[in-house]
Amino acid sequence: MILSVPIFYVLFSLYNTMDTGKISINYVDFFKGAVWFFPSLLITLFFQQKHPGSYKAFFLYIHFFLKDHFCYTGAGLLGYMVFQKFRLPRTSKSSMPNLFSFFSGFYSLVAIQYFFMYYGDYDFYLLFILPFMWLSTILLLSFLTDKFFDAFRTTKILYGSLLFFLLVALGFITCFYMANLVLLSFILSLVLFAGSCATYYFLRDI
Repeated sequence: MILSVPIFYVLFSLYNTMDTGKISINYVDFFKGAVWFFPSLLITLFFQQKHPGSYKAFFLYIHFFLKDHFCYTGAGLLGYMVFQKFRLPRTSKSSMPNLFSFFSGFYSLVAIQYFFMYYGDYDFYLLFILPFMWLSTILLLSFLTDKFFDAFRTTKILYGSLLFFLLVALGFITCFYMANLVLLSFILSLVLFAGSCATYYFLRDI
């Protein structure tokens, strides 16, 4: 769990740059993402301390949706915009590698937070399902954010909606696990991860 994000970041970065003949890893944006994790704790810990107001299915879904997914995605996006001074100019060069590095650095610290927050109480969700969802989030968040800021007004709605549906899907995967549908939750996390890799790799140049 604790090393899933940095290991994936290094391996994916190496794979993406091998065909250029020049292997490179963007440590600067990775470090920025890791640094941003600390001020973002003010946001994420607020959601971590909340308890569901009811144990009905809808309220449990909202609880896990906010606690495990929305708060970190929102904090990560806010952090990237802070470092970009709230502007991401449209250029011919894709910002996706920078976004990927930034979110990888950020979620590497999220993994460490979960490691200590649940120390000695790890389950299948924390060890396998959640890390796959983190990696999927990093890939799709990088892809959708880059396309959102590079798109025209009408297309922005499409990419913004896809990001929202990603978060909704993550919330359902978590709730399936909490409902003891462990195998279904695990399979869906793997399918989402495979789809995220394919999307990032094959559609990044569209």
